[in-house]
Amino acid sequence: KEGVLGAKNLNIVLQNVLNPQKNQKSLQLSSKREFRVRDKVVHLQNRNMSCFYTSDFQDYKDGKEIEMTELRVYNGQIGVLFFLNSENDEYLVYFPNEEYIAIYSKSDFTNGTIDLAYALTIHKTQGSEFS
Repeated sequence: KEGVLGAKNLNIVLQNVLNPQKNQKSLQLSSKREFRVRDKVVHLQNRNMSCFYTSDFQDYKDGKEIEMTELRVYNGQIGVLFFLNSENDEYLVYFPNEEYIAIYSKSDFTNGTIDLAYALTIHKTQGSEFS
């Protein structure tokens, strides 16, 4: 997990190679820790989250009323961070295997609910469905 070849450092290196910063929106947590649109992320706690289905995204983006659902997001689920709205403290992660979008806040990124998923420890991958 630690060191030059540890998952933490590999995530930063792989993020810069696979999803380089090109004037895209990002959530900057520290000088080394940043989450960018299109980053591969992993959810690290079993928790009920406010979610909606992908078919409702355009209505959400347009500010229309959509039906929110409380869904269980499980430890190890892999998704893609694809929409950031820092003004409303809403960060959307799409989970393609489940076909829904979960809404996160900045605190979910700072407290370890969400982390980069380019490189994962075996512990984090146990029980998850990833490809």
